[in-house]
Amino acid sequence: MTRKVSWPAAAVQSRLTGDEIGLSTPHAVRHAVPVAVTWRISPKLLGGLAFGGALLLALCAAWLIVTVVRRDLTLVRALRIPSHLTPVDRALVLAEHAAANGEVDESRKALERLAIELRRRQAATQADAAERLAWSESDPSQSSIHELAEVVRSNGTH
Repeated sequence: MTRKVSWPAAAVQSRLTGDEIGLSTPHAVRHAVPVAVTWRISPKLLGGLAFGGALLLALCAAWLIVTVVRRDLTLVRALRIPSHLTPVDRALVLAEHAAANGEVDESRKALERLAIELRRRQAATQADAAERLAWSESDPSQSSIHELAEVVRSNGTH
């Protein structure tokens, strides 16, 4: 859709008179000499420092990435449990390994798994002991996990 619109004419007028316009030729002062440019620090030096700083930051970022990736890879390769172990033995090995490495959350999970496996084998008292140890207020210690493992292994429920 097209519509033809006519705008009113607009005129622009100057406030200067013809004489003022004729006298308005600008004259530049020719005797002024520009001041020499100076810097507190050389532009080449500043550019080099900026490049070095950027390079240092890039190296620090790369180092952080490498440490995170390396840490993740070590967790993947941490522990291989033999397949011939029973579920109770696996849970015991996981709990002992986590306690030996100071992994509190992992040892709690392994003890909870041990409690589940012991209940499946009708060993309710040992399952209760494992569950109490898993969710006790204090962190499960390596010695307490070792004592529980001794009791479980000596009763033949593994």
